[in-house]
Amino acid sequence: MIYPAPGADGAKIVYKAEYNNFIGGKFVAPVKGQYFNVITPISGKGYTQAARSKNLWVSYSESKLGFF
Repeated sequence: MIYPAPGADGAKIVYKAEYNNFIGGKFVAPVKGQYFNVITPISGKGYTQAARSKNLWVSYSESKLGFF
């Protein structure tokens, strides 16, 4: 059976427009607000965006949430 691509009419899978970092049980936006396209190897097209973060930014978010 062939299914419609995510985001197309009748698709069984729905992706959010963007995904944030998951830190300490909470979704946290990237410190600098940057995202990158997540590309599917099937078509070479982007289907969602993910948070662009570096170790330092994640550590900063952890400290703001009280992990340090």
